[in-house]
Amino acid sequence: MSMIETMAQGTPVVATAVGGIPDALEGGRAGVLVERTVEGLAVVLERWYDDPVAWGAVAEGAGRVFAERFAISRIVSEYDGVYAGAFL
Repeated sequence: MSMIETMAQGTPVVATAVGGIPDALEGGRAGVLVERTVEGLAVVLERWYDDPVAWGAVAEGAGRVFAERFAISRIVSEYDGVYAGAFL
């Protein structure tokens, strides 16, 4: 849940490839997958520190992915469809 909240704020995600995280990051559009090591995390953070334009592009992507996939209006609409189908 914190990953989705991060994306909602337009902040890129740095995460490991567990569960549905790779799918949610959409191939790097909303963040970066790293190995479960300090070095893996450091490489990404250094890259973004040295290149704020790259960080900004992924930050913008994170906000867009949130709006497209996880915004409350979209989720409510999907639930409405599920419930409507269940009671027909």
